[in-house]
Order: sequence, then structure tokens, then C-alpha cells
Amino acid sequence: MGSALVGTSCAVWLLYSVLSLGGQGQPDELCPFVLPWDHATPGPTDLTFDATMPQKANAEKIAARSAKFGINIVRFHIMDMARYPRGIIAADPAHTRDLDPEGLDRLDYFIAQLKQNGIYVNMNTLCYRYINKDDGLPAEIDRIREAPDRNIMGFFYEPALELQKEYARKLLTHRNAYTGLTYAEDPAVAFVEIHNENGLLHAWLGGRLDDLPKVFLAELQRKWNDWLAERYGTTGRLREAWDRTAEPLGRELLVDGDFASGLDQWVIELHHNAQGGMDVVEDVPNAPQGGRAVRVTVTKPPESGWPIRFEQQHLAVREGKAYTLSFRARAEEPLGIQVGFEEAHPPWQRLASPAPAELTTEWQEFRYGFISGADDDNARVLFDFDLPAGVFYLADVSFREGGLVGLSEGESAQGGTVPLLLSRTGGRRTADASRDWVRFLWDTEDKYWRTMHSYYKNDLGVTGLVIGTATGCSTPNMMASMDCSDAHAYWTHPVFPNRPWDQNDWYVSNVPMVNQPGGNLTDLALRRVLNQPQCVTEYGHAAPNSYGAGANAAPSDGSTSTRIRCGWPAWSPRWRSSGAATCGQPNSRSSPRSMCRPNWNGSHQAGPGNWSMPATPAWPRRQPCCTGSPSQPKDGKYRPARCGPIRCRCRTVDSLPIRASWSGTSAPKGAAW
Repeated sequence: MGSALVGTSCAVWLLYSVLSLGGQGQPDELCPFVLPWDHATPGPTDLTFDATMPQKANAEKIAARSAKFGINIVRFHIMDMARYPRGIIAADPAHTRDLDPEGLDRLDYFIAQLKQNGIYVNMNTLCYRYINKDDGLPAEIDRIREAPDRNIMGFFYEPALELQKEYARKLLTHRNAYTGLTYAEDPAVAFVEIHNENGLLHAWLGGRLDDLPKVFLAELQRKWNDWLAERYGTTGRLREAWDRTAEPLGRELLVDGDFASGLDQWVIELHHNAQGGMDVVEDVPNAPQGGRAVRVTVTKPPESGWPIRFEQQHLAVREGKAYTLSFRARAEEPLGIQVGFEEAHPPWQRLASPAPAELTTEWQEFRYGFISGADDDNARVLFDFDLPAGVFYLADVSFREGGLVGLSEGESAQGGTVPLLLSRTGGRRTADASRDWVRFLWDTEDKYWRTMHSYYKNDLGVTGLVIGTATGCSTPNMMASMDCSDAHAYWTHPVFPNRPWDQNDWYVSNVPMVNQPGGNLTDLALRRVLNQPQCVTEYGHAAPNSYGAGANAAPSDGSTSTRIRCGWPAWSPRWRSSGAATCGQPNSRSSPRSMCRPNWNGSHQAGPGNWSMPATPAWPRRQPCCTGSPSQPKDGKYRPARCGPIRCRCRTVDSLPIRASWSGTSAPKGAAW
């Protein structure tokens, strides 16, 4: 989700508003619909929340109308996040282990209607379910804010895994009274997805394991030590393997890391009209070094979402050499930053993967280990942060050679005392230790996917194709054990510069995909699995974007793919622009972050650019870089524009008509061909 929740909920509400005209206020007032074009290309769409369980009178009309749109498969997504009527979780109990009878009945009827209209189903089982202490889990589970973070536990914590299995069993083995079949055995249920956008390795790389409650991390540590004990047998062998590349701390590379001589060696980068500054302050309460620290103040954030950077340049690093970055920090308000080092000159390449640091209002000590990926005589240590407006402090900053340890004194796998190599601390270990940690996470996650796939196919009897999760949230290697792979992609996904998912504070970068090295398409191609069908169950180009023609680029080469284009709800015509950009125009300068920022007025009606497009499995074709407008001939009927050669800024591109079909299925009833 990295991303996905907004895209899918956007798609469903826009499509649902078109199909049902609001539904709740006018349950029987669906207006007649006439397809405004003469060809409906078959493809999927996505429904979420209560749109998956419409009133029965509406279900019949929505199903028929969807078929007329050319939709031939519907993805049932995010049913598990809320209680009925917003979701399918039972409304009354405090726990989340029961499905609501009325909601399930509506779902059954709707799916039966879709089936009658030749429309297949992609059924998601775990998306954003908020498992809680009333489900029989430790009370600490309720301290985890985000549902995906709660659901990480299923990868290694048996009680959470059993809850996932129970939900899948109650949903998939439930018998639909209107079809007489369970969802597991119904051929209309073409796909079943195990777990939306989640993975253990993905969670670790994103720092999401670091803040899990200790009761759950203790179970992960137990499994980690058991894995090490099985791999090495004795502590001596483990120490021998891990200590081979240990390096003691070496010389200091920074100048004035304690800021005793001021800030001559330090730089603050303020781009895109950002305002702020830095200064050395003395007698900071509870600060180290006698209370001395650098204070970074931001009075105005960048208009582009570009991070503010605090850095020191002119550092020499060597490929394959270990380096240790340590510092103390606090912020006036909780703040997430990234730390690391990179080239201080074009092309500004990273020399090691950055690491996250979560600052609080209390002083904390941070220490990270890195391995340089290249030689460079002008590198820079940097602190990247997105700070709306406020203050944070750094003290005792150090960047030294070496500092990697293998197995520390007193650590033993047999004794269960080898700690987890989490994002904040794992970089201190040798490469051999880090490789073992990644192998452990890989084996643990892979076991989860194989266990769940076997459970769905063998225990529940699912006859449809079982998808694990979107590649990128897990690896294509692991997804190769599923029936087919999946991928999600969004071009210029909305950015929320201050508060996550703030519907009144966001922007969309006005960037053309055609000018990028393949854009979404090369990324999707690299996530395919050899000799396995590929699905793209989420695909979106966010509006507004003056390069909307790029949304029509085919994301596959004949594989089964879902293409969904969606825009945000309608906005008022009030715009702010960055640089020389105006809404609907590219920036005349060479900035890669040209954009427009709409002020969203809260309106939810469909507007220009706010629609979901039925997806299509597609074949390679030449893609126009712009589109014509629908014309109104004398007979009064609207038809899509027939684009001939379209002259673009740099070259002429021909639009080639194409008819693609959904492999292995027939045309849905009511579709115009």
C-alpha cells in the first residue's frame, strides 16, 4: 500500500460513483446507461470497502453496467479493514474474527450477479485487518498504529498466522446461497490473493520491524537464534564465520563533529524556496559535549517535497571499506530522517544504502555501519529530513573507518542471546553476519508463503490461481512458488509533504513517463517470473498531469495485466505552482520536480480526469504521446477520437489501433463489440 490504499480506494469510489450514483441516497434511482463509445475492451477493475457489498437492488444494475463497460473481472479489495457496513468484519464483537452475516449475504448476491454477467472475481483475503487483543493476542498489539505492521506478525508469530488462516477459511469455504458454491470451488473466482503488499524482508528494509513491541520481537529473536544454532551447531563456529571481516574503529573523517569550532565545515541545503538555518547552541538541556549541539531550524518547507539536507563534504572513502556513522539527536516534534553518505558531485550517486532514524523529543544515540560501494575523494555525510516547520538538534557526530563487529562477547545462539539485526543496529555487524540475517528473513518469509499457498490449495481447496503478494513487497524468487505473480505500479503517486494521507495537503508531480527510462514499464517487466503468468492488479496515473497520454501505455507484452487509471476527487480551480510551471504546463526550466498542487475542496463527484479505466491485457504497440478529443458528429453520438499521426515536441508518433482480448475467457454479456 506501499501506495496502494489511495490508488485502490480512489479507483473504487470513482467507479462506484459512476456505476451507482451514490447508492445510499438513491437505492432504486439508477439512471439508464448508454455506452458512449462503440467498442468496450475487456478488462478488470477494483472495488474496496462497502462498494464490495452493495444493496441487492443496486448489485444487479452495477453488475450489468460493469459488463457493458467491458469489465470482465473485479478485484475485491480492503474488505477486512472496517466493520460492517463499511467492511465485512462483524459489527458487534470487539474482536475481528467473525464476518458480518448481512455483509456476507450482500457480497454473495453481488458476486452471483457478476457471475451471471460473465464477470470474474479476484478475491483478496488479507489487506488491512486490524487484529487486536480481543482476537487473543497480547495487549501490545493495540499499540501498533498501522494495520500492515500488525499483520507482519503472521510471518513469524504463530497466533497471528492462525488468525489469517481462520479468516481465509471463513470467507473461502463459506457457501454462497445464490450460486450453491463456496468461493474456493467457484470457477468464477479466478484469483485469490493471500496478503496485500506485505513481506518480512520488505518490512525490515523499511525499518518497520524496529518499533514492534518486545513481546513479538522476542519470538522473532527466538526463531533467529534457533536458525543460527541449526546452521552452525556451536558458538565457536558461529564466531569463526562472523569475525572474519571484523574491523575495529579507525580514524575520524569528520572535522568539527562536536561543533566546537563552529559550522564552517557544515552545509545546510535549502531548495525550492525553503527557508531556515543552522546555528550552534550551548547549554542545551541533557545534550552531550557539555550541552553543545547544532540546531537546524526550518521556517518554510520546500515547495517541491525535496528534503532539507545537513551535510559535510570533502570526505575520502574506499570501495569495500567499512565506515561507522554515530550521532546523538532529538527533535521538538517526532521526526523521521535518513542518514548515509554519497557523492558530493554529479551524478550524486549513493555510496551506500541510507538508513532510517526516528527522532523523538528525547535525546537518543544512533550508530550505523556502512560499506562503501565505490572509491570517492569527495563524498559527503548527510542527514536528509522532511520537516514541515520546526527544530531538531544534532550532537557528537562522528564518521570513522571500521567499527564492524561479528559475534560480541557473551552472545550465543544456543543461549538465545544473539540480538536481532534491526535497521537501527544491524549495520554494526560484519558482512557475514548481515548475510546470515538476510538469509534468515528470507527463509522465514518463504516458509510463510509456501505454508499459506499449501493451506489455500490443499486445505481449503481453492481452484483459482493463488497470488502471494505484489513483487516489490516480496521477491519474484519467492513468488515463483505461487500460481502466478503480481505487481503494482503508480506513476507520480500523490505526495503528502507533511502528514501521511492528508487529503487537504498533497501534490502530484507533473512529470511525463515517456521521458523516463521506461517509467513504470521497465520496472514491471523486471518483476516478471519466468514461465509464470503475471498480473498487475494495481496500476495508476494520478491526475492532474498534463502528460496524461502516458497512462495508456501498455504495461505488458501479452501477459494478463490489470490496468486501472484513477484520479483524485474533483478539486477547486485554485493552483500553486513551483518554479516557472503553471498548471497544465511543464516547467520551462530543467527541474525534474515540476508540478502543480491542487487545493482539494472536499468534493467527491466525478470530474474531468477523475475516472477509472477498465483494464486490458495488452500487446506491444506504438504509443501516442498525446491524445485527441472526442468529437460529436452530426448524428449526435459521441465517439472516441480517431488519432492519426500526432506531432509532438520532438518527433511524430503514430497511433495504432489494437483489439486485445482476455486470454481464456469469453466476452462478458452486455458488452459492445
